[in-house]
Amino acid sequence: MLGDSSWLLFFFFFKQKTAYEMLRSLVGSEMCIRDRFHSLRSAANPRRRVLLTQRGGPAARLFSADTTERASLPTQAEVVVIGGGVIGASTAYHLTALGCKDVVLIEQAVASAGTTWHAAGLLGQLRATRQETELSVYGHELYADLESKTGQATGYKQCGSITVAQTPERLTELRRREGRAKAFGIAAEILGPGECGDLYPYLKTSDLQGGLWLPGDGTATSSDLCAALMKAAKMGGTTVHERTRVTDVGTKDGAVSHVQTDRGTIACSKVINCAGQWARNIGQMAGVSVPLHSAEHFYVVTKPLEPKVPQDLPVLRDLDSFLYYREWSGGLLMGGFEPKCKPCFQDGVPSDFEFALLEEDWEHFQVLLEPAL
Repeated sequence: MLGDSSWLLFFFFFKQKTAYEMLRSLVGSEMCIRDRFHSLRSAANPRRRVLLTQRGGPAARLFSADTTERASLPTQAEVVVIGGGVIGASTAYHLTALGCKDVVLIEQAVASAGTTWHAAGLLGQLRATRQETELSVYGHELYADLESKTGQATGYKQCGSITVAQTPERLTELRRREGRAKAFGIAAEILGPGECGDLYPYLKTSDLQGGLWLPGDGTATSSDLCAALMKAAKMGGTTVHERTRVTDVGTKDGAVSHVQTDRGTIACSKVINCAGQWARNIGQMAGVSVPLHSAEHFYVVTKPLEPKVPQDLPVLRDLDSFLYYREWSGGLLMGGFEPKCKPCFQDGVPSDFEFALLEEDWEHFQVLLEPAL
């Protein structure tokens, strides 16, 4: 797929070594291989996630501060948000922005410790419906302005995205997406293979039919974005309590009455479940079924290339090969969604699974590795 000389060297190693040894050769000894998880909405929609990145990355540095001194837990609140990832932080921020000042956010570990920390940070605008697209566009506008509001970097950049087509049928689908994008007010353009290569110089174009260019798409650093949203929520009046585990959600007459934690009970009239891959467990406490299960998903990050990959390199998606790419610290991040799902945590997600890794599975990753070369 990628035609850069560094990836040709990557292919040379592949012919002589195992996939694991090849990646070690490309990435270097200062890098480590990390498996990642991704919460799925249903087993019928199989998608996953994994990673190879530097030790002690941004998230590890950002959330390494001592949190032993904690404020006392309130005994009541109007709204309790459960989960301190990007969804919980965003929910708390928007509640306070809308005038709700009595918001308490509870996180069992520390902010961004779960699914958020593992995210690749791709930010698309175009969705299946107009309402979803408008929501995504609003997210881009928010992220672009969040750093100036909070002083916390988000890593947001508007670099655009290219989705390539290897078959005429895929190109027909991309033309339909172009039409939908324009109907929703999103800038979009169908490109020829050469134009795709001009925007993405690492791309081999000889087997392409064309591609869809969405200049408004972008990327962000998920842990930094979560930190900025959390800071904005605190500025609006949200109180945040980390290292606080929910043990029960009480109900009375069919409505929420309180949240029980390992540090005390909070009486409340509203609870918002933003617990990520633990959301199913939280739902069960209140008698609500949440159809969600964690599954593995794989991606790799190379060491910086020479010359370094430009920071404004567009996101690249190859739906025919299940792959996506983005710039990452002067190198490339490559991941994908395998056609066969591999669920994890069959006996339940460990409550202490924070900034943690899964066992490597190179056989499962092979379906992505081969087309990437």
